[in-house]
Amino acid sequence: MKKVNFYGDMIYAGGWFAYIRDDGKSAPLTRKDARKIELDFRAYNARMDVDRGGMEPKQAYESRGLIWNETTHAYEVKGSYWIDELAPSTQDIVIGDELIIPENVGGYKMNHIYKDSFQNLDIEKLVIPEEIIGISSGAFDGCTKLKDVQFGNRVDIESNAFGNCPFISFLSGICYINNTLYKATENINKNLVIPGNITSISDRAFENNKTLETVKLPEGCAYIGQKAFCGCVLLKSVTFTGKADLICASAFENCPQLERMDLPEGIWEVPENLFKNCSKLSEVTIPTSVTKVGKWAFLGTSMEKKFLSSSDECMYVGNWMIEIKKECGSELAIREGTVGIAERTHFDDGPKRSFKKVHLPDSVKYLNTCSLTHSELEDLDLGSVEDIGLDAIRGNKCKEIHIPATCKKITYWNFANCPNIEDIYFHNSKTFIEWPAITDRSDKFTIRIHGYAGSTAEEYCREYGEKFNLMFVAM
Repeated sequence: MKKVNFYGDMIYAGGWFAYIRDDGKSAPLTRKDARKIELDFRAYNARMDVDRGGMEPKQAYESRGLIWNETTHAYEVKGSYWIDELAPSTQDIVIGDELIIPENVGGYKMNHIYKDSFQNLDIEKLVIPEEIIGISSGAFDGCTKLKDVQFGNRVDIESNAFGNCPFISFLSGICYINNTLYKATENINKNLVIPGNITSISDRAFENNKTLETVKLPEGCAYIGQKAFCGCVLLKSVTFTGKADLICASAFENCPQLERMDLPEGIWEVPENLFKNCSKLSEVTIPTSVTKVGKWAFLGTSMEKKFLSSSDECMYVGNWMIEIKKECGSELAIREGTVGIAERTHFDDGPKRSFKKVHLPDSVKYLNTCSLTHSELEDLDLGSVEDIGLDAIRGNKCKEIHIPATCKKITYWNFANCPNIEDIYFHNSKTFIEWPAITDRSDKFTIRIHGYAGSTAEEYCREYGEKFNLMFVAM
């Protein structure tokens, strides 16, 4: 492999130049960047010739292959560039709207972005590999269209690395893009107060951060991205000062020091894996705005471990039932005041639950996905439920089921694998019945659908009755 030496090796491979320095820093470069380093290298040696050898500036510069301008002391390379001996420019990488920095060039691992190396590009997106742990000042200065940056959490970013990038600021180890906190490095304040103008935390923004201990979110922060704080091993507390719209899956997964959380009002879902393996978590406040608790949201927490070692049949967090043990009585007793039953209360997808009878208290409004599946249900009273999620009561062995007048929606597959069902009563003429909520049985016996004339039940039977062996019976 051809090389030129600038206090290290300059090589060319795969459309990129690479500056392999003697101090262990390896930086990917374009031809323009490589030429600038060559120019700086020649000029530095010319200055040394002047300082140490007493040479006249013009003589020193020209001896190093530079053109000397007496008036401005400006210079440029005289003749051909050394780096042009390495490869023709037709083989260079082409940079469009997106710049993806390579992990290695010619077998050398890249770990640094050199100073001023990618200035004034028209890129809109930048992808920097995890191996890059340093970005020097001015590296992306003047990239005025840059709005999307991806990089690892170990990177050390010098001041002005993103200078004159109007959409990006980098302060105290945190990258901000407009009103989004985009990425944090290890160089952050361990007790972090996020600025008041921030409205969202990007996916994986603090993932695996080993510095953060406490964080206070501003009132207007409405969005917490997927795995935003996942793996923050020292994180002890998170404070929400306002309402929020959405917290995404696994946002706080694997935070072993987190002990309690007051979730913000306004969110409609406690998403799957939210607190998975937060081994010290013993208290969570679920706001009244929540209508769904996702699967495994509390798996591996202190709360779940305490439940498994107790004699309780059901695990609760606030007014939500979260988990049901494999071995429980023939009648599942649901606590008064419960507002919802979470997704997959059978965390391990194990054998069928032993309960045969469930009477929901009127407080229960939400049956989430697969909440009462894996059971031997023969007697089901749905109380005043409002929303019956996907597969929530699938596989029951009831002969008849009454969908109450309070029910606004029943999602599909709820009557799949129900060998005994003969009659389904819809007591609300406007209940939304999502196809295929009611499916046929292998024996092809007719299922009677009881409802009011002109109701959604009658409409469903008219459209799918023949296909699913349904017969509408007016109540």
